[in-house]
Amino acid sequence: MFTPLTAILAASAYTVAMILLIIRLVRRTASPLAADRMRGTALGIGLSGSLLHALSLYALIMRPDGLDLGLLNIVSLVGWVVSTVILVSALRQRVLNLAIPLLPIGAMSSLAGVIASQDMPTLVDQPSGMLVAHILLSIASYSLLSIAAVLAIVLSFQESRLRKRHPGGVLRILPPLEITERLLFQLIGLGFAGLTLALFSGFFFVENLFAQHLVHKTILSLLAWILFGILIWGRIQFGWRGRIAIRWTLIAFVLLALAYFGSRIVLELILDQRWG
Repeated sequence: MFTPLTAILAASAYTVAMILLIIRLVRRTASPLAADRMRGTALGIGLSGSLLHALSLYALIMRPDGLDLGLLNIVSLVGWVVSTVILVSALRQRVLNLAIPLLPIGAMSSLAGVIASQDMPTLVDQPSGMLVAHILLSIASYSLLSIAAVLAIVLSFQESRLRKRHPGGVLRILPPLEITERLLFQLIGLGFAGLTLALFSGFFFVENLFAQHLVHKTILSLLAWILFGILIWGRIQFGWRGRIAIRWTLIAFVLLALAYFGSRIVLELILDQRWG
């Protein structure tokens, strides 16, 4: 059973972790040991928020009569994946400062679940295991590629500052450009693999994939998949990076965002229709 307190505690944990990371940046004169302790504390609190967020999502989405896949629940689920991926990535790579702009997404998306719990459910009645796998793959791939889009924007900022010979300032708190670019393509590769499986499974396990309320989502998802595939091919074949990688990533992500949320926003918020 969903309890708003769990979601509120998750949002609070994300917020505290973000504040600790900001304090860590401001207190640069602190000893390396103190900085490491604050980093570990922020990570621990952030991951605790992720666990609480996951528990609240499970209670929100898993219902006896099906899956509740309303717009706000999907937003909350995407926010959870985004926050969790960046926190887990920070365990091994120097990307923890990127959690500062991403953790508020987790906090707000967790609170979105509280609002969703007051709304009428948008149920997928008694879904099969393969349909659930398709839905989870779709959400996971979208979440990974949304982080990639954020990293593309960060990478664009880093390159712009370096071209103008302004290596200081904000650049000092961001990961090195090489790490940002490497993580960008790692996320694109994982997101593309998930999107491939999601589309493939959709053709087999989703009825009427080209029905009126799904055709735009399907076509836009396929276009985004093609663009991400071309980008990966260009990276492997020609070593694409920099501006061309940023441009292809953002264009493909915009198409994917329109596919995932555009039709739902129109149906649920504008036309006030419910569909799973």
